[in-house]
Amino acid sequence: MRDDGKRGFWREPMVWMIIGLPLSAVIAAVTSAVIAFKHQDSLVSEDIHKVGLVTTQGRDREDKAASLGLSARLHIGPDHLDIALEGLSNWPDMLNLKLVHPTEAGQDKVYRLHRVDAAGHYAASFASTKQGRRLLVLEPADASWRLVGVLQSPLQGEILLGAGTRNPPTHH
Repeated sequence: MRDDGKRGFWREPMVWMIIGLPLSAVIAAVTSAVIAFKHQDSLVSEDIHKVGLVTTQGRDREDKAASLGLSARLHIGPDHLDIALEGLSNWPDMLNLKLVHPTEAGQDKVYRLHRVDAAGHYAASFASTKQGRRLLVLEPADASWRLVGVLQSPLQGEILLGAGTRNPPTHH
């Protein structure tokens, strides 16, 4: 053992502080990069993405719904979904209801509602969704028109959708 008054550099606290601060920044950056790559945001559904790029494409279908005077009353229960559509004389056999998550495409849901009577009533089974904000898109299978709204889940109760408005639907 040497005792000439000199200590090794690894025994100096200032050296560890000078090495430790940049090293902790590098570790934090690598950790952040790993988290970012593991939990990448998915793209929003293709149809909604197109609305952002070409506003007239989706707007034309909403204008068509407004010109037809369409409105829908949605009743959402724990395990079923009923829609009463008003404004048409010739009812489509099936409607698509899309619940689009704003950022995670994996949470998007599409429900196919089948007509149950000649008065424009439709029904489907319904699985609950996670809490949060959703874009609601109601359209026939041929996508000739659509009703759009924004709503907050959990989705239970009655929701009114009217054509030609981008305001959030009314919850009762």
